[in-house]
Amino acid sequence: MFEAEQICPYTGLRSFTEEESLYFKGREEDIDQATEQLQRNKFLMLTGASGDGKSSLIYAGIIPNARAGFLKSKYTQWCVADFRPERTPFHNLCKSIARQLDIANPYTVQAELNHGFSAIIDLYRNSKRNLDTNSMAWQMADDAGKAALKREAANLIILVDQFEEFFTNPENYHKGVPSGDANLVLNLLLETARIALEEDLPIYIVFTMRSDYIGQCAAFRGLPEYIGFSQFFVPRLNRTQLQQVIEEPAILSGNRITRRLTERLIHDLTEGVDQLPILQHALNQIWHAADNGKEEMDLIHYAMVGGMSVNELP
Repeated sequence: MFEAEQICPYTGLRSFTEEESLYFKGREEDIDQATEQLQRNKFLMLTGASGDGKSSLIYAGIIPNARAGFLKSKYTQWCVADFRPERTPFHNLCKSIARQLDIANPYTVQAELNHGFSAIIDLYRNSKRNLDTNSMAWQMADDAGKAALKREAANLIILVDQFEEFFTNPENYHKGVPSGDANLVLNLLLETARIALEEDLPIYIVFTMRSDYIGQCAAFRGLPEYIGFSQFFVPRLNRTQLQQVIEEPAILSGNRITRRLTERLIHDLTEGVDQLPILQHALNQIWHAADNGKEEMDLIHYAMVGGMSVNELP
């Protein structure tokens, strides 16, 4: 008989994905507050220090929250057009929009987005994600056809992850001046958020960004005003939340962890940046050292991965 494969509930150095939301703990209050803010403003700028879990908060927190119905919107289904700016923010935006609106050729999107800052709204309205009961397709459809159209309808989240790449890549930002493509992307997204709020459309814009780049945002006209009313700063976790981060994923995955290991891990955390990735990496290594979670995770496994000296063991 084959033994079921054990799933490690700790992600190591990478961010949590939507599929791993069950194990994303310690941020429940932040998720609820950020979701409420996004629903109210149609725009959200998630900021925080490096390694404080901004990407995890959106992918394993806000997006699952939306799919579960806690972000009240027009449809029950959601599509997420997510991208990182990298060196080609406009091209990456077009690809993500094309993928989620089921447009075969990204260059079709590119041509449309060059025609005006409201083009994303137009593309959404003309896509199968928008259920138009006045359209010919709806009027001509039988009951089965209408049911199929309803299944295709979805709210849209456009997510720009690691927005600081607009500033860290010289192709996007040089000597304090944004590139033409960078300005175009920002104007498109801010205008989309403005129209969505004004007309109550089921479209939402989310940025994640390291907080040390807030000052550079003044280079984009209109962006500081949006940040002013839509910024959510991801706070550092307190001791209770850190305990949840360590212990609850183990419990949920059927593993065990001693309280003394939890206390030692919290004690060993530094006050510097990248606190959470270091903790997740340590937990991932400890889990593997404990025979892939089959043994109760304890100080001996922490020593096995170099977190403490064997001489310190009780």
